[in-house]
Amino acid sequence: MQRILLTLLMLGINLSHPSLASEDERETLRPPSQIVTAEQEEAEDDSLNQPATQEAEPVETSPTFEQRLQDPAHLRKMLEALGIDITEDNIAARFWDEQDLHERLVNNQHGAVLNLTQTSFSQTKSLLIFDALRDTKSVRHLDLSKCRIPLSYYLALGTALSLNTSLQVLNLRDSRWPNQDLNLLGLILQNNHSLNEIILPTNLPIEENTLHSFYKTIGNNQHLRLIHWPSTAFKYLKALARTNPAAMVHLGASYLEKLVEPEFDFLPLRLFMSIDPLEEAITLFTKADQHKHPLGSYELGKIKESQKEYQEALKWYQRSAALGYAAAQYKLSKYYRADWPKGKRRDPNYKEALEWARKSAKQGFPQALYRLGRLHEHGKGVPVSLIQAGDYYYEAMIRGYPKAFLALGTLCRNPHYEHASEALATYYLEWGKKFPQVRFQAERLLRS
Repeated sequence: MQRILLTLLMLGINLSHPSLASEDERETLRPPSQIVTAEQEEAEDDSLNQPATQEAEPVETSPTFEQRLQDPAHLRKMLEALGIDITEDNIAARFWDEQDLHERLVNNQHGAVLNLTQTSFSQTKSLLIFDALRDTKSVRHLDLSKCRIPLSYYLALGTALSLNTSLQVLNLRDSRWPNQDLNLLGLILQNNHSLNEIILPTNLPIEENTLHSFYKTIGNNQHLRLIHWPSTAFKYLKALARTNPAAMVHLGASYLEKLVEPEFDFLPLRLFMSIDPLEEAITLFTKADQHKHPLGSYELGKIKESQKEYQEALKWYQRSAALGYAAAQYKLSKYYRADWPKGKRRDPNYKEALEWARKSAKQGFPQALYRLGRLHEHGKGVPVSLIQAGDYYYEAMIRGYPKAFLALGTLCRNPHYEHASEALATYYLEWGKKFPQVRFQAERLLRS
């Protein structure tokens, strides 16, 4: 039974429960060519010119999530007493109604952090939350610390993570799931291209064969930068990092983030000498690069960039980009646009910038898709094409890139754009207001 359930969930099939919203019931972003404005809809209704056979019953609208929070001051006191930050995300996590939170997530009306700390998943309707996590683009950080996650919910979480394209951090600190098994997590990470960091329970039992099996399972995942392993795992990880490129990257990142201090294997040296974590991280990233792991070279580029050694950084970004890493390819696009490094005056080479942005965009990197839209809108390195610009902005939007909402909203006010209309501009700018990073600009544009 468990195997059948896992198969269904990994294929992204909804559990048959009446409270789960179907795809047709969800409000989703639509490209300009598919949006029917209020005027068009009214005209279509008038053209039918058919009297209604009976008067429609008034539809009762359920109160919104905000309306359910009838006494914010009281809730604030309760949250403070629990030691929880006073943010909308945490209010949503502590006092959530499943249907409300589902709607907020699929409509990208939630913040960047979804905090479900200490949630006890015990009702079937709670699966709505995991169902929504498949599609949400606004949430970057999912906090499930101190949660008890039954098997069905853990499998649903696996489906969500395997299909979601925007989650970057998964916090499972002090969480519990059946048998604390890492196998499903490894299977999820085989094809996940967004998760950058995972925080595991500090008491998670790790054995040498468990770690070897996990790294064998994740195979060619070249996007996961950091795993917060329990302290007992590092002796095995250190041994594995002698040959496994992904383990090299994860151990190097652990040193860089000071999650663990590097030590000499020889005890007398350990007592009298110490190792510089940065130098050890550089050594591990260099070894990973030699094994053609693009994150190794990309991390070396970031280190050199932080040290303002820009030519060295560029060399490592070029190596990572040549190995197909989307973030590095976008970095090269910025370099050829003379947008990076800041303050270094150069003439832009838009032909090269366009080429590298395209390579990054083919992997769905949202910043690259947005930048291609800008280049096509303004004719930089390519003939002006407002239609293509709009298509690129839309692709960046459905991957949750906030600036793309403003760009397409503004484009819809350009009279030369095929789908130009103030109604469309308002439609996209209203969506932009849901993202804190660009809310102010969206509101200003709506007023203008």
